[in-house]
Amino acid sequence: MKPLRIRSILHTLTLLLLLSAGAYSADYYVRPSGNALNPGTKTRPFKTLQRAANILKPGDCCYVGAGTYRETVRISQSGLKGRPIRFIADGEGRVILDGSDVLDLDWSIHKGNIYKAQCPKNVVQLFADGKMLVEARWPNMKFPGQLWSKDKWATSGPGSKHGTMVDADLAKTNIDWTGATAVLNVAHQFFTWTRTVNSHRAGGDTFTYKADLSDFSWRKGKHWETNEVWEDDCYILFGKLEALDSPGEWFYDRDEQMLYLWPAESGDPSNHTIKAKQRNFAFEIDDADCIEIDGFHLFAASFNLKDCNRCIVENCRLLYPCYGRRAKESGEGDENTSATVTGDNNIIRNSSFAYGSQTGLYVKGGGNIIENNIIHDFSWLVSLEHVALRVVNGSDSLTSKGNIVRRNTVFNCGSPVLQFKGPNNIVEYNHVRDGLLGRSGGSKDGSLVYTISPECAGSVIRYNWVHGALPPIDQSAPWGGGIGIRGDDRTRGLTVHHNVVFKCGGAGIIVKGDYNNVYNNTVFDIGRAGNPVGNYIQLAAGPEPIKPHHSGLDEYPPLERENTNSTIFNNAAITLTGGWKGDEFPEGENVSNNYRDKQLGLRDIERMDFRPGADSRLVDAGKIIPGITDGFKGKAPDIGAYEFTGAFWKAGANWAEDDKFWSLD
Repeated sequence: MKPLRIRSILHTLTLLLLLSAGAYSADYYVRPSGNALNPGTKTRPFKTLQRAANILKPGDCCYVGAGTYRETVRISQSGLKGRPIRFIADGEGRVILDGSDVLDLDWSIHKGNIYKAQCPKNVVQLFADGKMLVEARWPNMKFPGQLWSKDKWATSGPGSKHGTMVDADLAKTNIDWTGATAVLNVAHQFFTWTRTVNSHRAGGDTFTYKADLSDFSWRKGKHWETNEVWEDDCYILFGKLEALDSPGEWFYDRDEQMLYLWPAESGDPSNHTIKAKQRNFAFEIDDADCIEIDGFHLFAASFNLKDCNRCIVENCRLLYPCYGRRAKESGEGDENTSATVTGDNNIIRNSSFAYGSQTGLYVKGGGNIIENNIIHDFSWLVSLEHVALRVVNGSDSLTSKGNIVRRNTVFNCGSPVLQFKGPNNIVEYNHVRDGLLGRSGGSKDGSLVYTISPECAGSVIRYNWVHGALPPIDQSAPWGGGIGIRGDDRTRGLTVHHNVVFKCGGAGIIVKGDYNNVYNNTVFDIGRAGNPVGNYIQLAAGPEPIKPHHSGLDEYPPLERENTNSTIFNNAAITLTGGWKGDEFPEGENVSNNYRDKQLGLRDIERMDFRPGADSRLVDAGKIIPGITDGFKGKAPDIGAYEFTGAFWKAGANWAEDDKFWSLD
């Protein structure tokens, strides 16, 4: 018998037993002033959430009072449908679950403005008065103002190759970097690696590292044998006390258990609250259903719901939820501490996730709803391994229940912003902007919204605002430059309609594969200096390529020609191309009523009013598409994402973050 079936039977039996015993719901209370020996009543509360978690039964609720709690709450007891187990922040002030501990240290002057103190607790992330400090590194970077500054990465130079980094500026540091850690965004630049510097000398312009970076086989060949792919790379170095040379930086000597700190504000660190991250998760829920978490502030910690169903996380605020010093590729790197939910029919809503080096929120399963959240400033190390929001339908069955990603505001990411995978997902009314912000952008042809493979069949991307895909790229290159929405290799059965896409360097919308539908999108301001009129909508029109690095697609035979059965109607886009070279997509019965002029006649782009004006040539120029243009007014549907007299829908969350809580100045 399947485990889920067994669990369902057990839950039913439990419910029957509770009802037969005259079950009732109980309320428990937690306060910082409480005591573990108390009964958990309002007047005699518990001191920790874990004490309550150990005894809560289906239908029970734990009310948590204002204050700061430093614990990981582990929950394994399930609630029942209609009788969930609830944890609710009910304080008049913030209820903070803090993943960091205050360091009460005996500070002394090391030299100049640098202090030192014996610190037995391991330090991977450090805060002063609630603001994150920067681990000593080169090049220096001020957080958060310079987080996305391109010049805060060092750049490779002539002579660089796999295993060897050459950079004239490296010599100017006058530091021997041997034994330090190098963060390497190199080669194809899709991923980032961390490797130990094997050899270097102070004043030298070259360091070496173990040449074991993987995932390059598909790039090998004549081009790969040259140094070209290694001479436009970027990197960061950390792990040396000598790199601690500016305010707001720190260094921890793990062998000596010595913490060094140059405070951002002058003076003794003892005059500030210094904290170090010690716990990855505030809530760990394992194989438990019907758990509800409401209203908590999580600092330097996230939540991990593993194999959970029908759970709800809402009205929470996560600041610095995840952090890793080392990238994750090739089996190395730090543990993934991102906010994670695996299971079915869960809800994550009305919450915010801000500032983390890894993924902001990862959800895997079916029937999950990710709604009305604000997610920003993730994937600091610039890798496709991490994005701001990743959602995966855990089943590859085309009849499985997909996930809904709705009305989220997601922005500021070193790599792509929103990725989803699997069938029957709905991505709607999201405001997705400003991704690919890292030094390389994560790749020259990265996209803000991304999916791939025939397994995405039945998925729909609709009613979204997508803009700000402008990674650095050689302006003379014929391809790349940043994409808004992308259905990548072997895509099948993807529908993209009523989206507004703009300010992308390479392409607005790209859809590969076949049996796709692209309707009523408004696309403008696409291009860069080397390609001023970019590919507004690009539908691959040649033979489907075979790419060995996409080994997961081997089971799907490549097409002799892509998008022959796709339909493309009612789009407002200057170009409709069949590839990066700008060749027009072949006309046919499956392509009609697309407006290809620069003059769109939109009402007020600066104020995000993308409706056509009364004199716009988009009005009444479209084609009727059942299920897509229903409810239009006039002689015919309008072209583009909005009807002239239709609903003025807006994308993104309907609320704003608390400025005081998120202040990082």
